[in-house]
Amino acid sequence: MIKSIGELNQQVQLATKVVEIDPDYGGEENISWQKGNSIWAKVEFLQSGSSEAVSSNQKTNRTAVNFTLRFREVSTTQDVVYKGLRYEIVSVLPDVDRCYVLLETLQIGEYNNG
Repeated sequence: MIKSIGELNQQVQLATKVVEIDPDYGGEENISWQKGNSIWAKVEFLQSGSSEAVSSNQKTNRTAVNFTLRFREVSTTQDVVYKGLRYEIVSVLPDVDRCYVLLETLQIGEYNNG
């Protein structure tokens, strides 16, 4: 996984979904994303993990990226924000010693807090 702490050389942020209920509009949900503090990470773009998905009857590229961070609690309900792009966390894989955590992700678009 990580051989040297110097491999964590890119800054990323974890974004958490915030759902607010608006009582003035019949309980309509307003969804936004709140970014946390910057975290140092190792970023690995996976050529073999990239794929195409069908969206609206058109193929769209999906880029697979692994992010390795120092161990912390992370959930698949969160997203990673890296260089203005949002990545959906597909799986969270802590190492045996719980020193690092590997996040397997797919790029889902730009971060726009909405």
